[in-house]
Amino acid sequence: MTERELAALFDHTYLKADGTTADFDRIIEEAIEIRPATVAVNQVPAIYFKEKLKAYGIKVCSGAGFPLGCNSIDVKVYEALDNIKNGVDEIDYVCNISKVKDHDWEYLDEEMRRMTEVIHGNNRLCKVILETCYLTDEEIIEMCRLAVKHKVEFVKTSTGMVKGGGATVHAVEVMKKAVGDAVGVKAAGGIRTWKDCKAMLEAGATRIGCSASLQILEEFRKEEGLE
Repeated sequence: MTERELAALFDHTYLKADGTTADFDRIIEEAIEIRPATVAVNQVPAIYFKEKLKAYGIKVCSGAGFPLGCNSIDVKVYEALDNIKNGVDEIDYVCNISKVKDHDWEYLDEEMRRMTEVIHGNNRLCKVILETCYLTDEEIIEMCRLAVKHKVEFVKTSTGMVKGGGATVHAVEVMKKAVGDAVGVKAAGGIRTWKDCKAMLEAGATRIGCSASLQILEEFRKEEGLE
């Protein structure tokens, strides 16, 4: 794997609530330098990022139902549509975690059907965030089954907003085994080193959500003797 190929697996992430335009400009400069798969940001900043990055062909990702997943389906659909109107290319929505814990698969099936219907209907990519730290392996597997059914592009480990609840190798392995090659696996939450990143890739992740992209790439270069 080359440095460019590794960077192309990243959703270069900035989700701080107090981010300023100066912060956004820094992330934009970093994205232009490393060329990630997307820059993942909150909904209002997404408009700014899309305008600044369109000349470089760098995609923008934003969320729906973020970060708790407890919004109604109608609200999540509206958020998805608003993101689409603003030019967002990929949408990560948080599933209703409470419904997963209740094993209300009918509700979750309908939620995923409606989300993929509006996102795919507008030629955007859809990721569903499971927040795996709250779930059993069996619950993760059932959500992955729905993701395959509805042809979601990625199942994602976490929002990164739960303390101590980021991506784990075990969760990625369970997800990858459940979806096979039908759906991608995005590992996100607490991935700050090349060692962490490499472990997620070896476990089956095909996309990495991280805010420490530059640090990871620097460590990769050192390990590969590229510096």
